[in-house]
Amino acid sequence: MRNTTETVPHSVELTLRSNGAASVVSERRDGHWESVSSDEFLDEVQHFASGLLQLGIQKGDTFGIMAASSPRWLIADLGAMAAGCSTVPMFVNIADENLRYQLVDSDLKYIFVEGEEALERIRPFASRFKLVVHAKAGSGNDESVIGFADVIERGKAAAKKDPQLLGCMLEALDPNAVATIIYTSGSTGSPKGVELSHANLLSQIEASGERFPLEGEEDVALSCLPLAHVFERMVVYYYLCSGTPISFVDDIQNVGTCLKEVKPTTITMVPRLLEKVYGRLREGAEQKLLLKRLIARWAIRRAFQESTSREKGWKDRFADKLVYSKFREGLGGNFRRIIAGGAALSPKLHRFFLNIGLPVYQGYGLTEAAPVLTTNFPGHNKIGTVGQAFPGVDLRVSPEGEILARGENVMLGYHHARAATRGVIDERGWLHTGDLGHFDRDGYLVIDGRAKEMLKTSNGKYVSPIPIEQGLCESSLIDMAMVVAEGKPFVSALLFVDPVALESLRGHRDHGKSAEDLMSSRRFLNRVEARVNKVNAGLNEWEQVRAYRCVCGVPSIDKEELTPTMKLKRGVVEEHFHKEINAVYSGHENIMSD
Repeated sequence: MRNTTETVPHSVELTLRSNGAASVVSERRDGHWESVSSDEFLDEVQHFASGLLQLGIQKGDTFGIMAASSPRWLIADLGAMAAGCSTVPMFVNIADENLRYQLVDSDLKYIFVEGEEALERIRPFASRFKLVVHAKAGSGNDESVIGFADVIERGKAAAKKDPQLLGCMLEALDPNAVATIIYTSGSTGSPKGVELSHANLLSQIEASGERFPLEGEEDVALSCLPLAHVFERMVVYYYLCSGTPISFVDDIQNVGTCLKEVKPTTITMVPRLLEKVYGRLREGAEQKLLLKRLIARWAIRRAFQESTSREKGWKDRFADKLVYSKFREGLGGNFRRIIAGGAALSPKLHRFFLNIGLPVYQGYGLTEAAPVLTTNFPGHNKIGTVGQAFPGVDLRVSPEGEILARGENVMLGYHHARAATRGVIDERGWLHTGDLGHFDRDGYLVIDGRAKEMLKTSNGKYVSPIPIEQGLCESSLIDMAMVVAEGKPFVSALLFVDPVALESLRGHRDHGKSAEDLMSSRRFLNRVEARVNKVNAGLNEWEQVRAYRCVCGVPSIDKEELTPTMKLKRGVVEEHFHKEINAVYSGHENIMSD
Protein backbone atom coordinates (compact mmCIF):
# COMPACT_ATOMS: atom_id res chain seq x y z
CA MET A 1 0.00 0.00 0.00
CA ARG A 2 1.24 3.47 -0.90
CA ASN A 3 2.47 5.84 1.76
CA THR A 4 -0.04 8.71 1.61
CA THR A 5 2.67 11.24 2.50
CA GLU A 6 4.63 10.49 -0.68
CA THR A 7 4.87 12.72 -3.72
CA VAL A 8 5.95 11.93 -7.28
CA PRO A 9 9.63 13.03 -6.92
CA HIS A 10 9.84 11.32 -3.53
CA SER A 11 8.57 8.01 -4.97
CA VAL A 12 11.01 8.20 -7.87
CA GLU A 13 13.86 8.99 -5.48
CA LEU A 14 13.02 6.04 -3.20
CA THR A 15 13.11 3.57 -6.10
CA LEU A 16 16.16 4.80 -7.97
CA ARG A 17 18.36 5.34 -4.92
CA SER A 18 17.92 1.68 -4.02
CA ASN A 19 18.52 0.07 -7.42
CA GLY A 20 21.73 1.77 -8.65
CA ALA A 21 20.92 0.99 -12.29
CA ALA A 22 23.59 1.70 -14.90
CA SER A 23 20.92 3.03 -17.26
CA VAL A 24 17.59 4.48 -16.19
CA VAL A 25 16.93 6.87 -19.09
CA SER A 26 18.44 6.98 -22.58
CA GLU A 27 18.05 9.16 -25.63
CA ARG A 28 19.09 8.75 -29.24
CA ARG A 29 21.45 11.46 -30.53
CA ASP A 30 23.01 11.45 -33.98
CA GLY A 31 22.23 7.76 -34.35
CA HIS A 32 23.76 6.75 -31.00
CA TRP A 33 22.16 6.02 -27.64
CA GLU A 34 23.33 8.01 -24.61
CA SER A 35 22.37 6.69 -21.18
CA VAL A 36 22.07 8.22 -17.72
CA SER A 37 22.45 6.05 -14.60
CA SER A 38 19.97 6.20 -11.73
CA ASP A 39 22.47 7.98 -9.46
CA GLU A 40 23.35 10.54 -12.14
CA PHE A 41 19.67 11.12 -12.88
CA LEU A 42 18.72 11.68 -9.24
CA ASP A 43 21.72 13.94 -8.65
CA GLU A 44 20.66 16.10 -11.60
CA VAL A 45 17.06 16.26 -10.32
CA GLN A 46 18.37 17.37 -6.92
CA HIS A 47 20.76 19.90 -8.41
CA PHE A 48 18.14 21.30 -10.79
CA ALA A 49 15.71 21.76 -7.88
CA SER A 50 18.39 23.38 -5.74
CA GLY A 51 19.49 25.57 -8.64
CA LEU A 52 15.96 26.85 -9.17
CA LEU A 53 15.71 27.78 -5.50
CA GLN A 54 19.02 29.68 -5.76
CA LEU A 55 17.59 31.55 -8.75
CA GLY A 56 14.58 32.75 -6.78
CA ILE A 57 11.81 30.30 -7.57
CA GLN A 58 9.22 30.01 -4.80
CA LYS A 59 7.10 27.13 -3.57
CA GLY A 60 3.76 27.30 -5.39
CA ASP A 61 5.16 28.95 -8.54
CA THR A 62 4.29 27.48 -11.92
CA PHE A 63 7.11 26.14 -14.10
CA GLY A 64 6.56 25.55 -17.82
CA ILE A 65 8.22 22.93 -20.02
CA MET A 66 8.21 23.27 -23.81
CA ALA A 67 10.62 20.65 -25.14
CA ALA A 68 10.74 17.26 -26.82
CA SER A 69 10.76 14.19 -24.56
CA SER A 70 14.23 13.52 -23.16
CA PRO A 71 16.05 12.90 -19.87
CA ARG A 72 16.30 16.71 -19.50
CA TRP A 73 12.50 17.00 -19.74
CA LEU A 74 12.12 14.61 -16.81
CA ILE A 75 14.90 16.25 -14.80
CA ALA A 76 13.30 19.68 -15.26
CA ASP A 77 9.86 18.31 -14.40
CA LEU A 78 10.84 16.35 -11.29
CA GLY A 79 13.31 19.03 -10.21
CA ALA A 80 10.71 21.79 -10.41
CA MET A 81 8.23 19.59 -8.52
CA ALA A 82 10.84 18.89 -5.84
CA ALA A 83 11.30 22.65 -5.46
CA GLY A 84 7.57 22.92 -4.75
CA CYS A 85 6.41 24.11 -8.17
CA SER A 86 3.45 23.07 -10.29
CA THR A 87 4.77 22.10 -13.72
CA VAL A 88 2.94 23.10 -16.90
CA PRO A 89 3.86 20.87 -19.87
CA MET A 90 3.35 22.26 -23.37
CA PHE A 91 3.62 20.51 -26.72
CA VAL A 92 6.49 21.78 -28.84
CA ASN A 93 4.11 22.38 -31.75
CA ILE A 94 1.55 24.24 -29.67
CA ALA A 95 -0.37 26.87 -31.64
CA ASP A 96 0.56 30.50 -30.92
CA GLU A 97 -2.93 31.27 -29.64
CA ASN A 98 -2.87 28.34 -27.22
CA LEU A 99 0.67 29.22 -26.12
CA ARG A 100 -0.40 32.74 -25.25
CA TYR A 101 -3.50 31.48 -23.44
CA GLN A 102 -1.60 28.94 -21.35
CA LEU A 103 1.16 31.38 -20.39
CA VAL A 104 -1.40 33.89 -19.15
CA ASP A 105 -3.86 31.46 -17.55
CA SER A 106 -1.15 29.60 -15.62
CA ASP A 107 0.64 32.85 -14.66
CA LEU A 108 3.88 31.31 -15.88
CA LYS A 109 7.06 33.07 -14.73
CA TYR A 110 9.59 30.27 -15.26
CA ILE A 111 9.99 27.96 -18.25
CA PHE A 112 12.37 25.34 -19.65
CA VAL A 113 12.69 25.26 -23.45
CA GLU A 114 14.84 23.25 -25.83
CA GLY A 115 15.88 24.38 -29.30
CA GLU A 116 16.31 27.80 -30.85
CA GLU A 117 12.85 27.71 -32.43
CA ALA A 118 11.16 27.27 -29.04
CA LEU A 119 13.29 30.07 -27.61
CA GLU A 120 12.24 32.40 -30.42
CA ARG A 121 8.57 31.49 -29.97
CA ILE A 122 8.55 32.64 -26.36
CA ARG A 123 10.55 35.85 -26.95
CA PRO A 124 7.38 37.91 -27.61
CA PHE A 125 6.35 37.05 -24.04
CA ALA A 126 9.77 37.80 -22.50
CA SER A 127 8.35 40.46 -20.18
CA ARG A 128 6.24 37.79 -18.45
CA PHE A 129 9.20 35.64 -17.43
CA LYS A 130 11.49 35.98 -14.46
CA LEU A 131 13.66 33.19 -15.84
CA VAL A 132 13.96 31.07 -18.98
CA VAL A 133 16.04 27.89 -18.78
CA HIS A 134 17.42 26.88 -22.17
CA ALA A 135 18.74 23.38 -22.86
CA LYS A 136 22.03 24.71 -24.21
CA ALA A 137 24.49 26.86 -22.32
CA GLY A 138 25.07 30.40 -23.49
CA SER A 139 22.23 32.86 -23.84
CA GLY A 140 23.86 35.85 -25.46
CA ASN A 141 23.12 39.15 -23.78
CA ASP A 142 19.73 38.10 -22.42
CA GLU A 143 20.15 37.93 -18.64
CA SER A 144 16.74 36.30 -18.20
CA VAL A 145 17.93 33.20 -20.12
CA ILE A 146 20.19 30.68 -18.39
CA GLY A 147 21.56 27.36 -19.62
CA PHE A 148 20.26 24.05 -18.23
CA ALA A 149 23.80 23.08 -17.21
CA ASP A 150 24.22 26.42 -15.41
CA VAL A 151 21.17 25.69 -13.25
CA ILE A 152 22.65 22.27 -12.42
CA GLU A 153 26.00 23.82 -11.44
CA ARG A 154 24.34 26.36 -9.13
CA GLY A 155 22.38 23.55 -7.50
CA LYS A 156 25.47 21.39 -7.16
CA ALA A 157 27.23 24.15 -5.25
CA ALA A 158 24.20 24.58 -2.96
CA ALA A 159 23.92 20.83 -2.34
CA LYS A 160 27.62 20.66 -1.49
CA LYS A 161 27.04 23.17 1.27
CA ASP A 162 23.90 21.36 2.47
CA PRO A 163 23.80 17.62 1.57
CA GLN A 164 20.37 17.30 3.26
CA LEU A 165 18.81 19.90 0.97
CA LEU A 166 16.91 17.46 -1.28
CA GLY A 167 15.53 15.50 1.66
CA CYS A 168 14.27 18.70 3.25
CA MET A 169 12.65 19.81 0.00
CA LEU A 170 10.87 16.48 -0.46
CA GLU A 171 9.64 16.41 3.13
CA ALA A 172 8.15 19.88 2.68
CA LEU A 173 5.97 18.80 -0.26
CA ASP A 174 2.23 18.29 0.17
CA PRO A 175 0.82 15.17 -1.60
CA ASN A 176 -2.47 17.02 -2.13
CA ALA A 177 -0.86 20.10 -3.65
CA VAL A 178 -1.06 20.81 -7.38
CA ALA A 179 1.77 18.83 -8.97
CA THR A 180 0.96 19.82 -12.52
CA ILE A 181 -1.46 21.84 -14.62
CA ILE A 182 -2.15 20.12 -17.93
CA TYR A 183 -4.11 21.95 -20.60
CA THR A 184 -6.52 19.81 -22.56
CA SER A 185 -5.79 19.66 -26.26
CA GLY A 186 -9.26 20.92 -27.08
CA SER A 187 -10.58 18.73 -29.93
CA THR A 188 -13.90 20.25 -28.84
CA GLY A 189 -14.05 23.67 -27.18
CA SER A 190 -11.37 25.82 -25.56
CA PRO A 191 -8.49 24.28 -23.57
CA LYS A 192 -8.82 24.11 -19.79
CA GLY A 193 -6.04 23.74 -17.26
CA VAL A 194 -6.49 20.45 -15.41
CA GLU A 195 -4.99 20.55 -11.92
CA LEU A 196 -3.61 17.18 -10.83
CA SER A 197 -2.12 16.53 -7.40
CA HIS A 198 0.73 14.21 -6.48
CA ALA A 199 -1.90 11.93 -4.92
CA ASN A 200 -3.85 11.84 -8.20
CA LEU A 201 -0.77 10.71 -10.13
CA LEU A 202 0.48 8.26 -7.50
CA SER A 203 -2.91 6.51 -7.39
CA GLN A 204 -2.48 5.85 -11.12
CA ILE A 205 1.11 4.66 -10.73
CA GLU A 206 0.01 2.21 -8.04
CA ALA A 207 -2.91 0.98 -10.18
CA SER A 208 -0.57 0.53 -13.17
CA GLY A 209 1.56 -1.78 -11.05
CA GLU A 210 -1.48 -3.95 -10.32
CA ARG A 211 -2.65 -4.17 -13.92
CA PHE A 212 0.74 -4.32 -15.68
CA PRO A 213 3.48 -5.54 -13.30
CA LEU A 214 6.97 -4.73 -14.57
CA GLU A 215 10.15 -6.68 -13.83
CA GLY A 216 12.50 -3.76 -13.26
CA GLU A 217 15.58 -3.97 -15.47
CA GLU A 218 14.27 -7.15 -17.13
CA ASP A 219 11.75 -4.91 -18.87
CA VAL A 220 12.72 -2.20 -21.35
CA ALA A 221 10.40 0.69 -22.23
CA LEU A 222 10.41 2.73 -25.43
CA SER A 223 8.76 6.14 -25.15
CA CYS A 224 7.51 7.60 -28.42
CA LEU A 225 4.62 9.82 -27.30
CA PRO A 226 5.22 13.38 -26.03
CA LEU A 227 5.67 13.71 -22.27
CA ALA A 228 3.36 16.71 -22.51
CA HIS A 229 0.60 14.12 -22.92
CA VAL A 230 -0.66 12.99 -19.50
CA PHE A 231 -0.93 9.32 -20.50
CA GLU A 232 2.73 9.03 -21.50
CA ARG A 233 3.88 11.11 -18.58
CA MET A 234 2.06 9.00 -15.99
CA VAL A 235 3.36 5.80 -17.57
CA VAL A 236 6.94 7.13 -17.59
CA TYR A 237 6.58 7.96 -13.89
CA TYR A 238 5.48 4.33 -13.42
CA TYR A 239 8.56 3.10 -15.31
CA LEU A 240 10.80 5.19 -13.04
CA CYS A 241 9.03 4.00 -9.88
CA SER A 242 9.45 0.37 -10.99
CA GLY A 243 13.10 0.73 -12.01
CA THR A 244 12.39 0.03 -15.69
CA PRO A 245 14.90 1.57 -18.16
CA ILE A 246 13.35 4.09 -20.57
CA SER A 247 14.58 4.96 -24.06
CA PHE A 248 13.23 8.11 -25.73
CA VAL A 249 12.62 8.15 -29.48
CA ASP A 250 14.49 11.06 -31.08
CA ASP A 251 11.94 11.55 -33.87
CA ILE A 252 8.54 9.97 -34.45
CA GLN A 253 9.72 9.12 -37.98
CA ASN A 254 12.45 6.92 -36.44
CA VAL A 255 10.14 4.71 -34.35
CA GLY A 256 10.82 1.71 -36.60
CA THR A 257 14.58 2.08 -36.23
CA CYS A 258 14.32 2.58 -32.47
CA LEU A 259 12.16 -0.55 -32.10
CA LYS A 260 14.87 -2.63 -33.75
CA GLU A 261 17.69 -1.04 -31.73
CA VAL A 262 16.05 -1.00 -28.29
CA LYS A 263 13.96 -4.20 -28.62
CA PRO A 264 11.47 -2.96 -26.00
CA THR A 265 9.18 -5.14 -23.94
CA THR A 266 6.68 -2.35 -23.30
CA ILE A 267 5.37 0.73 -25.09
CA THR A 268 2.36 3.03 -25.12
CA MET A 269 0.84 4.15 -28.40
CA VAL A 270 -2.13 6.04 -29.73
CA PRO A 271 -4.23 4.06 -32.26
CA ARG A 272 -3.00 6.32 -35.06
CA LEU A 273 0.54 5.01 -34.54
CA LEU A 274 -0.71 1.42 -34.52
CA GLU A 275 -2.43 2.12 -37.83
CA LYS A 276 0.89 3.36 -39.18
CA VAL A 277 2.66 0.24 -37.88
CA TYR A 278 0.12 -1.96 -39.66
CA GLY A 279 0.53 0.09 -42.84
CA ARG A 280 4.31 -0.40 -42.81
CA LEU A 281 3.95 -4.14 -42.21
CA ARG A 282 1.54 -4.39 -45.12
CA GLU A 283 3.77 -2.33 -47.41
CA GLY A 284 6.76 -4.52 -46.54
CA ALA A 285 4.75 -7.63 -47.40
CA GLU A 286 3.76 -6.15 -50.77
CA GLN A 287 7.42 -5.72 -51.71
CA LYS A 288 8.15 -9.45 -51.47
CA LEU A 289 8.52 -11.75 -54.46
CA LEU A 290 5.30 -13.25 -55.83
CA LEU A 291 5.03 -16.44 -53.73
CA LYS A 292 6.01 -14.75 -50.46
CA ARG A 293 3.70 -11.85 -51.28
CA LEU A 294 0.74 -14.19 -51.82
CA ILE A 295 1.46 -16.05 -48.56
CA ALA A 296 1.74 -12.73 -46.68
CA ARG A 297 -1.58 -11.52 -48.09
CA TRP A 298 -3.27 -14.77 -47.02
CA ALA A 299 -1.74 -14.52 -43.52
CA ILE A 300 -2.80 -10.88 -43.12
CA ARG A 301 -6.38 -11.71 -44.15
CA ARG A 302 -6.38 -14.58 -41.68
CA ALA A 303 -5.17 -12.33 -38.86
CA PHE A 304 -8.05 -9.95 -39.49
CA GLN A 305 -10.72 -12.64 -39.74
CA GLU A 306 -9.96 -15.37 -37.22
CA SER A 307 -11.12 -15.37 -33.61
CA THR A 308 -8.38 -14.71 -31.06
CA SER A 309 -9.86 -17.26 -28.64
CA ARG A 310 -9.87 -20.24 -31.00
CA GLU A 311 -7.47 -23.15 -30.59
CA LYS A 312 -4.48 -22.63 -32.87
CA GLY A 313 -4.00 -25.14 -35.70
CA TRP A 314 -1.45 -25.95 -38.38
CA LYS A 315 -2.50 -22.97 -40.52
CA ASP A 316 -1.74 -20.64 -37.64
CA ARG A 317 1.65 -22.24 -37.05
CA PHE A 318 2.39 -21.99 -40.78
CA ALA A 319 1.37 -18.30 -40.89
CA ASP A 320 3.39 -17.57 -37.75
CA LYS A 321 6.56 -19.22 -39.00
CA LEU A 322 6.53 -17.57 -42.43
CA VAL A 323 4.87 -14.21 -41.76
CA TYR A 324 3.88 -13.23 -38.21
CA SER A 325 7.25 -14.02 -36.61
CA LYS A 326 8.91 -11.78 -39.23
CA PHE A 327 6.47 -8.99 -38.38
CA ARG A 328 7.36 -9.29 -34.69
CA GLU A 329 11.09 -9.36 -35.43
CA GLY A 330 10.73 -6.15 -37.41
CA LEU A 331 9.26 -4.51 -34.29
CA GLY A 332 12.05 -5.67 -31.99
CA GLY A 333 10.71 -9.14 -31.22
CA ASN A 334 10.36 -8.74 -27.43
CA PHE A 335 6.98 -7.12 -26.76
CA ARG A 336 5.15 -8.24 -23.63
CA ARG A 337 2.63 -5.42 -23.67
CA ILE A 338 1.53 -2.62 -26.01
CA ILE A 339 -0.87 -0.22 -24.31
CA ALA A 340 -3.18 1.75 -26.63
CA GLY A 341 -5.07 4.84 -25.51
CA GLY A 342 -5.95 8.40 -26.40
CA ALA A 343 -8.51 7.50 -29.08
CA ALA A 344 -10.62 4.59 -30.29
CA LEU A 345 -8.82 1.52 -31.65
CA SER A 346 -10.52 -0.31 -34.51
CA PRO A 347 -11.69 -3.77 -33.34
CA LYS A 348 -10.42 -5.29 -36.59
CA LEU A 349 -6.97 -3.79 -36.08
CA HIS A 350 -6.96 -4.97 -32.46
CA ARG A 351 -7.76 -8.51 -33.66
CA PHE A 352 -4.99 -8.33 -36.27
CA PHE A 353 -2.30 -7.46 -33.73
CA LEU A 354 -3.42 -10.12 -31.26
CA ASN A 355 -3.47 -12.78 -33.96
CA ILE A 356 0.08 -12.00 -35.11
CA GLY A 357 1.29 -12.34 -31.52
CA LEU A 358 1.49 -8.71 -30.40
CA PRO A 359 -0.22 -8.19 -27.01
CA VAL A 360 -2.17 -4.96 -27.54
CA TYR A 361 -4.32 -3.76 -24.62
CA GLN A 362 -6.76 -0.90 -25.19
CA GLY A 363 -7.64 1.49 -22.39
CA TYR A 364 -9.73 4.60 -21.88
CA GLY A 365 -9.39 7.76 -19.87
CA LEU A 366 -9.12 11.51 -19.95
CA THR A 367 -6.82 14.18 -18.59
CA GLU A 368 -9.26 15.00 -15.79
CA ALA A 369 -8.79 11.43 -14.47
CA ALA A 370 -4.96 11.50 -14.44
CA PRO A 371 -5.79 9.82 -16.95
CA VAL A 372 -6.78 6.10 -16.93
CA LEU A 373 -10.31 4.96 -16.10
CA THR A 374 -10.38 1.51 -17.69
CA THR A 375 -8.05 -0.89 -19.43
CA ASN A 376 -7.83 -4.36 -20.84
CA PHE A 377 -4.97 -6.30 -19.28
CA PRO A 378 -3.33 -9.74 -19.41
CA GLY A 379 -5.94 -12.45 -19.04
CA HIS A 380 -8.74 -9.92 -19.52
CA ASN A 381 -8.47 -8.57 -23.06
CA LYS A 382 -11.73 -8.21 -24.97
CA ILE A 383 -11.79 -6.79 -28.49
CA GLY A 384 -14.29 -3.98 -29.06
CA THR A 385 -14.09 -2.80 -25.45
CA VAL A 386 -11.84 -0.51 -23.42
CA GLY A 387 -11.61 -3.03 -20.61
CA GLN A 388 -12.53 -2.97 -16.94
CA ALA A 389 -12.22 -0.30 -14.27
CA PHE A 390 -8.68 0.62 -13.25
CA PRO A 391 -7.92 -0.26 -9.61
CA GLY A 392 -9.21 2.48 -7.31
CA VAL A 393 -11.67 3.84 -9.88
CA ASP A 394 -15.45 3.65 -9.42
CA LEU A 395 -17.41 3.70 -12.66
CA ARG A 396 -21.06 3.87 -13.56
CA VAL A 397 -23.21 4.86 -16.52
CA SER A 398 -25.94 7.44 -16.01
CA PRO A 399 -29.52 6.85 -17.24
CA GLU A 400 -28.63 9.12 -20.18
CA GLY A 401 -25.73 6.83 -21.09
CA GLU A 402 -22.90 9.11 -19.89
CA ILE A 403 -19.84 7.50 -18.29
CA LEU A 404 -19.23 8.75 -14.74
CA ALA A 405 -16.10 8.15 -12.66
CA ARG A 406 -15.04 8.67 -9.07
CA GLY A 407 -11.78 7.98 -7.26
CA GLU A 408 -8.51 9.34 -5.92
CA ASN A 409 -7.39 9.89 -9.50
CA VAL A 410 -10.03 12.53 -10.28
CA MET A 411 -8.55 16.01 -10.72
CA LEU A 412 -8.60 18.76 -8.12
CA GLY A 413 -10.38 20.97 -10.64
CA TYR A 414 -9.87 23.31 -13.58
CA HIS A 415 -7.35 26.11 -13.04
CA HIS A 416 -9.08 29.48 -12.52
CA ALA A 417 -12.42 27.92 -13.53
CA ARG A 418 -14.55 26.93 -10.55
CA ALA A 419 -17.80 27.10 -12.50
CA ALA A 420 -16.39 24.80 -15.18
CA THR A 421 -15.23 22.40 -12.45
CA ARG A 422 -18.71 22.32 -10.92
CA GLY A 423 -20.03 21.57 -14.39
CA VAL A 424 -18.11 18.28 -14.61
CA ILE A 425 -17.72 17.13 -10.97
CA ASP A 426 -21.03 16.88 -9.13
CA GLU A 427 -21.62 17.28 -5.40
CA ARG A 428 -21.12 13.53 -4.84
CA GLY A 429 -17.68 13.58 -6.46
CA TRP A 430 -18.64 11.96 -9.77
CA LEU A 431 -16.69 13.15 -12.79
CA HIS A 432 -18.99 13.53 -15.80
CA THR A 433 -16.78 12.49 -18.70
CA GLY A 434 -18.99 13.63 -21.57
CA ASP A 435 -18.46 10.21 -23.15
CA LEU A 436 -21.27 7.76 -23.85
CA GLY A 437 -20.92 4.06 -23.13
CA HIS A 438 -22.31 0.88 -21.64
CA PHE A 439 -21.06 -2.21 -19.83
CA ASP A 440 -21.36 -5.50 -21.68
CA ARG A 441 -22.53 -8.67 -19.94
CA ASP A 442 -18.96 -9.47 -18.84
CA GLY A 443 -18.43 -6.08 -17.20
CA TYR A 444 -16.25 -4.57 -19.94
CA LEU A 445 -16.85 -0.95 -20.89
CA VAL A 446 -17.85 -0.20 -24.48
CA ILE A 447 -17.55 3.39 -25.71
CA ASP A 448 -20.57 4.46 -27.76
CA GLY A 449 -19.31 7.91 -28.66
CA ARG A 450 -18.70 11.34 -27.24
CA ALA A 451 -21.74 13.39 -26.35
CA LYS A 452 -20.18 16.50 -27.91
CA GLU A 453 -19.22 14.57 -31.04
CA MET A 454 -22.66 13.14 -31.74
CA LEU A 455 -23.72 14.81 -34.98
CA LYS A 456 -27.34 15.84 -35.56
CA THR A 457 -28.60 16.06 -39.13
CA SER A 458 -31.12 18.67 -40.22
CA ASN A 459 -33.71 15.87 -40.05
CA GLY A 460 -33.10 15.50 -36.30
CA LYS A 461 -31.29 12.16 -36.53
CA TYR A 462 -28.16 11.55 -34.43
CA VAL A 463 -25.03 10.04 -35.97
CA SER A 464 -21.95 8.74 -34.12
CA PRO A 465 -19.05 9.50 -36.49
CA ILE A 466 -16.20 7.44 -35.02
CA PRO A 467 -17.43 3.90 -35.91
CA ILE A 468 -18.18 5.09 -39.45
CA GLU A 469 -14.73 6.68 -39.78
CA GLN A 470 -13.04 3.55 -38.48
CA GLY A 471 -14.88 1.44 -41.05
CA LEU A 472 -13.89 3.75 -43.90
CA CYS A 473 -10.24 3.67 -42.82
CA GLU A 474 -10.13 -0.11 -43.15
CA SER A 475 -9.34 0.57 -46.81
CA SER A 476 -5.57 0.81 -47.24
CA LEU A 477 -6.18 3.78 -49.55
CA ILE A 478 -7.91 5.87 -46.89
CA ASP A 479 -5.51 7.21 -44.28
CA MET A 480 -8.09 9.24 -42.36
CA ALA A 481 -11.79 9.95 -42.71
CA MET A 482 -14.06 12.62 -41.27
CA VAL A 483 -17.83 12.30 -41.25
CA VAL A 484 -19.82 15.49 -41.88
CA ALA A 485 -23.46 15.59 -40.79
CA GLU A 486 -24.12 18.36 -38.26
CA GLY A 487 -27.07 20.40 -39.57
CA LYS A 488 -26.81 18.73 -42.97
CA PRO A 489 -29.61 16.92 -44.86
CA PHE A 490 -27.56 13.71 -45.06
CA VAL A 491 -24.24 12.19 -44.01
CA SER A 492 -21.13 12.79 -46.11
CA ALA A 493 -17.43 12.21 -45.56
CA LEU A 494 -14.04 13.65 -46.36
CA LEU A 495 -11.71 10.80 -47.28
CA PHE A 496 -8.01 11.63 -46.90
CA VAL A 497 -6.03 9.41 -49.24
CA ASP A 498 -2.73 7.81 -48.21
CA PRO A 499 -0.20 9.03 -50.83
CA VAL A 500 1.97 5.90 -50.40
CA ALA A 501 -0.98 3.54 -50.88
CA LEU A 502 -2.12 5.61 -53.85
CA GLU A 503 1.28 5.11 -55.50
CA SER A 504 0.81 1.34 -55.23
CA LEU A 505 -1.97 1.66 -57.82
CA ARG A 506 0.42 3.14 -60.36
CA GLY A 507 0.98 0.78 -63.30
CA HIS A 508 3.48 0.95 -66.15
CA ARG A 509 0.93 2.94 -68.18
CA ASP A 510 0.60 5.54 -65.44
CA HIS A 511 4.11 6.96 -65.73
CA GLY A 512 4.00 10.74 -65.37
CA LYS A 513 0.44 10.82 -64.05
CA SER A 514 -0.30 13.05 -61.07
CA ALA A 515 -1.90 11.93 -57.83
CA GLU A 516 -5.14 13.56 -58.98
CA ASP A 517 -5.00 11.49 -62.18
CA LEU A 518 -4.62 8.30 -60.17
CA MET A 519 -7.54 9.33 -57.97
CA SER A 520 -9.71 9.63 -61.08
CA SER A 521 -8.78 6.13 -62.27
CA ARG A 522 -11.42 3.43 -62.33
CA ARG A 523 -9.27 1.21 -60.08
CA PHE A 524 -9.20 3.85 -57.37
CA LEU A 525 -12.86 4.83 -57.68
CA ASN A 526 -14.03 1.22 -57.58
CA ARG A 527 -12.04 0.41 -54.44
CA VAL A 528 -13.23 3.51 -52.58
CA GLU A 529 -16.83 2.95 -53.62
CA ALA A 530 -16.64 -0.69 -52.52
CA ARG A 531 -15.37 0.37 -49.09
CA VAL A 532 -18.12 3.00 -48.66
CA ASN A 533 -20.78 0.48 -49.72
CA LYS A 534 -19.46 -2.11 -47.27
CA VAL A 535 -19.56 0.39 -44.40
CA ASN A 536 -23.05 1.55 -45.36
CA ALA A 537 -24.31 -2.04 -45.34
CA GLY A 538 -23.90 -2.14 -41.57
CA LEU A 539 -25.51 1.25 -40.83
CA ASN A 540 -29.01 2.55 -40.32
CA GLU A 541 -30.40 4.34 -43.35
CA TRP A 542 -29.94 7.82 -41.84
CA GLU A 543 -26.31 7.04 -40.87
CA GLN A 544 -25.20 5.95 -44.33
CA VAL A 545 -22.59 7.98 -46.22
CA ARG A 546 -24.51 9.33 -49.20
CA ALA A 547 -21.67 11.38 -50.69
CA TYR A 548 -17.96 11.78 -50.19
CA ARG A 549 -14.99 13.71 -51.44
CA CYS A 550 -11.44 12.38 -51.66
CA VAL A 551 -8.47 14.57 -50.78
CA CYS A 552 -4.85 13.59 -51.45
CA GLY A 553 -2.89 14.01 -48.24
CA VAL A 554 -3.83 13.97 -44.57
CA PRO A 555 -4.69 16.48 -41.83
CA SER A 556 -1.72 17.64 -39.77
CA ILE A 557 -0.87 18.83 -36.28
CA ASP A 558 1.08 21.78 -37.71
CA LYS A 559 -2.08 23.10 -39.38
CA GLU A 560 -3.98 22.55 -36.10
CA GLU A 561 -6.22 19.99 -37.83
CA LEU A 562 -5.17 17.29 -35.35
CA THR A 563 -4.63 17.35 -31.61
CA PRO A 564 -1.13 16.35 -30.40
CA THR A 565 -2.54 12.84 -29.87
CA MET A 566 -3.67 12.82 -33.51
CA LYS A 567 -7.41 13.15 -33.00
CA LEU A 568 -9.34 15.19 -35.56
CA LYS A 569 -10.28 18.75 -34.69
CA ARG A 570 -13.54 18.62 -36.60
CA GLY A 571 -14.25 22.34 -36.56
CA VAL A 572 -10.81 23.22 -37.94
CA VAL A 573 -10.94 20.53 -40.64
CA GLU A 574 -14.42 21.67 -41.70
CA GLU A 575 -13.15 25.24 -41.92
CA HIS A 576 -10.07 24.28 -43.96
CA PHE A 577 -12.07 22.08 -46.34
CA HIS A 578 -15.29 24.07 -46.53
CA LYS A 579 -15.10 24.27 -50.33
CA GLU A 580 -14.93 20.49 -50.63
CA ILE A 581 -17.81 20.08 -48.17
CA ASN A 582 -19.94 22.70 -49.91
CA ALA A 583 -19.30 20.97 -53.24
CA VAL A 584 -20.57 17.68 -51.80
CA TYR A 585 -23.85 19.18 -50.66
CA SER A 586 -24.39 21.40 -53.69
CA GLY A 587 -23.94 18.55 -56.14
CA HIS A 588 -25.20 15.58 -54.08
CA GLU A 589 -22.64 13.41 -55.84
CA ASN A 590 -19.13 12.01 -55.42
CA ILE A 591 -16.69 14.70 -56.54
CA MET A 592 -12.93 14.35 -56.61
CA SER A 593 -10.88 17.18 -55.16
CA ASP A 594 -9.17 19.59 -57.51
